[in-house]
Formats: sequence, structure tokens, C-alpha cells
Amino acid sequence: MELRRQTRYKIQVPVSFEWEGESGVKKLETGVTRNISVNGLHAVGPVAPPVGSRIRFTVSFPSLGYKPVGPSWPGNGLVIHQEPCNGEKSGFGVKATFDGQEA
Repeated sequence: MELRRQTRYKIQVPVSFEWEGESGVKKLETGVTRNISVNGLHAVGPVAPPVGSRIRFTVSFPSLGYKPVGPSWPGNGLVIHQEPCNGEKSGFGVKATFDGQEA
């Protein structure tokens, strides 16, 4: 049974994300999205933030050709699940609010 309220768009674009580790040290990683909706995203990276972590992220879209750099979509979120993808990567889901979006 599908419980999602919003459409998820399968798109693979770079995402950078940061969170505070157990020792209070900021962690910064990069990965690739698997899908995005207005309420969140699923991403894959070399390290996934622990479930329950509050993260800051930026999704980066490719250039449309008339500008050297594509648009970006920053936001904040809560990691709600984590899953192993293969030996080198981990997947995680984020309940998110994108900057400029009403909470």
C-alpha cells in the first residue's frame, strides 16, 4: 500500500549534505539523489547520516546551457531511514523542507 502523499520524481543529481556527528563535529558528504518530492528526498552516498540526524543539504541541478552553473535547491531535513545499497554506498531518506517553502 502506497502511503506517500506527494509525487516522487526519479532524478539523479548531485547532493551535498552536512550534519553534526556524535562528538559535535560537523560532517560533510556528497552523494546523488534517487528521487525528490516536495516533502523530501532519497539519496545515496559513501556515508549516510544516522537516522534521527538533522541535516542541511543542497541539491544541484545541471546547467541549462545558457549559464555555466545550474540551479541549486537547498533545504533542511530529518533523516528518517537508512539502508545499505552495496559495499561502497549507503542510502537514506529525508523528510525535508526546501528553502523558500512554507513549513
